[in-house]
Amino acid sequence: MSKLLRFFFTILLIFYPTISFSATSYELIIDAGSSGSRIHLYKVFHTDKATKVSEVSIQDNKVEPGISAYSEDPEQAGLSLAPLLDNARHTLEREKIAKARLTILATAGMRLLPKSQVNFIYAAIIKTLGKYDFIKLNKVATLSGQDEALFDWLSVNLQRNTFANTAKKSVGSLDLAGASFQKILASGYSYALVKGCQRPFW
Repeated sequence: MSKLLRFFFTILLIFYPTISFSATSYELIIDAGSSGSRIHLYKVFHTDKATKVSEVSIQDNKVEPGISAYSEDPEQAGLSLAPLLDNARHTLEREKIAKARLTILATAGMRLLPKSQVNFIYAAIIKTLGKYDFIKLNKVATLSGQDEALFDWLSVNLQRNTFANTAKKSVGSLDLAGASFQKILASGYSYALVKGCQRPFW
């Protein structure tokens, strides 16, 4: 399952209600996974009738390890994202984009940490973000297992063109990730039956 497609849907489902129509905006997403962090830049164009999303390529868009690896040294979690932010800044300058809104969404690596450690890591990240004036911070948060499973399901069924064909049945998905797995099935006429599960892998 493509992480890129998952976060494409993150934009539509999370940002769509808060962006004005007849406008173009730019959204940065950091997918803070358990094994590493990836950054993506999207151009979002709104009209009265449609919303179009396209990706703007950022070179060297991944760093390892993930931010949860810095639970004993939270300051390094923030600093670990600096290469991604520097590359994003170069891309924005190349595209003549003044500002972009940033959302950081973490997954199972952060779900497995105590809340106190999560808070320290996010505070360090926000401190690092303060050095970048092109960023308008939207949120730094951890996706629930249920939400992660939902984005998996949307991605798989988008690839199958399920939503454009009402006669086509949706399929379930199973995502075996670095520190969790998610499974999801459609259930009758309800939107979806989500079962997000997580456990450490040894």
